[in-house]
Amino acid sequence: MAFDYSDDYIFASDLQTRLDELYDDRAALVEDVGSATESGDEESLSDAIQALSEFDEESTEEIEMLEEIKSEVGRGFGDECIIAEDKFTDHIREIAEDCGDVSRDLPAYIEIDWEKTAENCKCDYSTVEIEGNTYYFIYQ
Repeated sequence: MAFDYSDDYIFASDLQTRLDELYDDRAALVEDVGSATESGDEESLSDAIQALSEFDEESTEEIEMLEEIKSEVGRGFGDECIIAEDKFTDHIREIAEDCGDVSRDLPAYIEIDWEKTAENCKCDYSTVEIEGNTYYFIYQ
C-alpha cells in the first residue's frame, strides 16, 4: 500500500506505521525465500528471489528516506504532526486561535500579519525534507 507523502499534515506515527509495513513485507519475502530453499523447489525459489529483488528495487529508497526522517525527527516517530511549509502559517493561526491568544471573532478592521507571526514561531520548530518538500515539526 503506497503512502501519500504530499499531504499537508503528516503524523509521524503514520510514517512509523509505513516503515513497519515495509519491514514486515520484506521479512515475509525473505521467509518465502527460506521456505522455497528448504522445499528444494527451484521454480518457487526463483520466484521468491525475484519477488524479493523487485521489492528491494521498489522499496529500498523509501525505507532509507523514512529512516532518515526518523533520525531527523529525533527520538523516533511519536505523535508529532509534521506540517507542510505552505500550510505553516495557517497552522500557527489555528494554534493562536485554539489557545485563545487571538479571538476567532476579531472585527474586520483588525488585521494580523500571520506571515510575520509564523516567521516568529519558526524558532520553535525544526524542518525535515520529504520528497523535496519542507515540513515543520516541534522537536521535543
